[in-house]
Amino acid sequence: MLVASALTACGDKAGEGKPASQVAAKVNSGEISIHQINFVLQHMAGLTPEKTAEAKRKVLDGLVDQELAVQQALEAKLDRDPKIMQTMEAARREILARAYLEQAVAGKNRPSPEAVRTYYREHPELFADRRIYRVQEIGFPADPKVVAAVRQQIAKSKSGEDLLNGLRAQGIQVAGVVMAKPAEGISLNILPQLSRMKDGQSALFENGERASLVTLIGTTPEPLSEDAARPAIEQFLARRQTDELVKQAMQDLRSKAKIEYVGEFGKEAEAARQAEAAEAARKAKEAEAARQAARAAQATEAAKRAEEMNKAREAAEAERARSPSAVRLPPPSDSSISKGISSLK
Repeated sequence: MLVASALTACGDKAGEGKPASQVAAKVNSGEISIHQINFVLQHMAGLTPEKTAEAKRKVLDGLVDQELAVQQALEAKLDRDPKIMQTMEAARREILARAYLEQAVAGKNRPSPEAVRTYYREHPELFADRRIYRVQEIGFPADPKVVAAVRQQIAKSKSGEDLLNGLRAQGIQVAGVVMAKPAEGISLNILPQLSRMKDGQSALFENGERASLVTLIGTTPEPLSEDAARPAIEQFLARRQTDELVKQAMQDLRSKAKIEYVGEFGKEAEAARQAEAAEAARKAKEAEAARQAARAAQATEAAKRAEEMNKAREAAEAERARSPSAVRLPPPSDSSISKGISSLK
């Protein structure tokens, strides 16, 4: 951030001849412009009109201090130091890359009203059925032996205090805390299960190297209407959609680019390519085997149905042959046909 700010400060030099109305302060041979102050103000969150005048003065003082430091750095030729040059170049590239991606997704990451309504309906625990949860959380290492011991102790204990004392008696390092949290302050990996629990119930959750036993003490209903929840949902969906758009944009750029890894990275890339190709071939082979199995199953089923139909037909014919009421008429001869025709004349 300091490097990026320094780049901004270095961009305004006395020799550029800015109009006096744009100059906020002169610092030795350098100047601080109104544009620099406004740029900083634009990135200050929660700035009200009443506080703008005071904020401008503080920002200007900060920029004056920065300009003094920058002038000393330039005098010491620090801008020619290889490490600092690399840092400045890295900052420049990061800013340009971020600017491109922001431009690529601009206007495309706004969630539709229907998407907001759907998210509201699909997460009642966050909104329509939102509650404030008062819980006791006991944390401990997520070691399989420790987790097994905790499960055994849960079955023996009648309260959270009993559980803590029992685990500590076994030499297990645990920490217990009671807290109240709104639904949105609870991990989405835990909230759905927690919202279905009754007062006094406990559940064990594992997360990486840590695990926790959460006991629900009580809840207070505090639902949120769709209108009240809309800004937070829109922000969340926009952020998620932005991540997806950025990922897709980078995939598109990679698909169109000619990228060649060399040296040790080339070997790693080739190994990764071969592994990817082998995985793709394996999946294709499995898919083809599945298709062949499906075709064979269909052919077997069709043959079975045909055989059943043949047997049914043969059985019906045999039944008709055994039936005494069945009268078989001989096929008509040519003479009888002729007689029939002549009688019609």
